[in-house]
Amino acid sequence: MKSINIGLVTLALVTGIGTSLISEATANEKQFVGLYWYLVDQNQKTIGSPVYSNETKAQILAEPAGVCDDSGIQICMFGSTSNNLPTGTSAAGADSDHRINDPAQ
Repeated sequence: MKSINIGLVTLALVTGIGTSLISEATANEKQFVGLYWYLVDQNQKTIGSPVYSNETKAQILAEPAGVCDDSGIQICMFGSTSNNLPTGTSAAGADSDHRINDPAQ
């Protein structure tokens, strides 16, 4: 009887440790962050509805017909997690993962 109890305790410990490791690994995985991309005017304000949705900056830059090439200083597109930003939302100060710049002039 004692060996059965030790076996059950060992099984419970192994299961608990395994579950803990799996949930920790899942929590540490980097999540795909697709954004909604808006065109931006010369005043760094969004214009209209998103032109791309659920895409990363790298995916936008890989588009063959992209309007922005990220080579200039002025912001051209703004990426947001929101799919319904009001027109005129400020994109000023957006970090580099959430902005694509105009081609160099």
